[in-house]
Amino acid sequence: MLRPSLIAFIALLIGCTLTSFGILQYTLSAHIKGDYILLENDYLALEFPKDWLAFSWIDHNLAAGKSYSALFASPHIFSVMMFRVYDQAATQSYMQKNNLTDTLSVVIFEASRIYNWSLENNKNATLVFLENGTITVSDHTALYSSFLIRDGFKQDGKLYNLTCMFISYVSNQKLVQVVFWGKEDDCRQTRDIFNTVLSSTKVKI
Repeated sequence: MLRPSLIAFIALLIGCTLTSFGILQYTLSAHIKGDYILLENDYLALEFPKDWLAFSWIDHNLAAGKSYSALFASPHIFSVMMFRVYDQAATQSYMQKNNLTDTLSVVIFEASRIYNWSLENNKNATLVFLENGTITVSDHTALYSSFLIRDGFKQDGKLYNLTCMFISYVSNQKLVQVVFWGKEDDCRQTRDIFNTVLSSTKVKI
C-alpha cells in the first residue's frame, strides 16, 4: 500500500490540471527482461523493475503543447523516479510561466519546489545542495543537482532526511527532466536500480 506521504508527492508531480492519467499495465510477458520490464512508446523507452508501481500521464494543458510523464515507485520503501518529456510548445510554456531561462534555472526551480513541499511536513526542514555536475541521458549531456533536505519527511511521528537528484537537459527546444527522490536510506538502497533505469533510457522526441 502506498504511504500517504508518497501519495502526496505523486500528487505534487502530477498536478491538478491533467486531462489524461493512467496506471501502466505491464503484465505482458513479451516486455519482461529478467527483473525489468520494457516500457516503450512514442516518447521514450526504458527498463524499470517489474515489482515497482508504475504510472504514466499526458498533460495537454501547456499552451497547446503537451508533456509525457512516467513515474515509478517502490511498493515497499519511499523511493521514486520520474521521467518527463516536453514538446516544443510545452517547453516554451513551462519556461515562460516559471520565468526560467536555461537548464540550470530549471534545476534550481524544481529543487525549491520539492523543498517547499517538504516544509509542509516540517517548517524547520533545511535544504543542502550536495553536488552539481553533468551526466549522460539518452546520449545527451544533462545538468544535475543532488541535494539533501534535513528532517524533510515525517513518518510514524519521526523525521527523516530526504535526498533528491534532479536532472535536466534541452534538445531541439524540448525539455527533458528526470528526478530520483525519497527517504535518504531508501534511496541509498535503490541507487543502483536508478542507475540501471537511467542507462537504459532513450528519449524519442
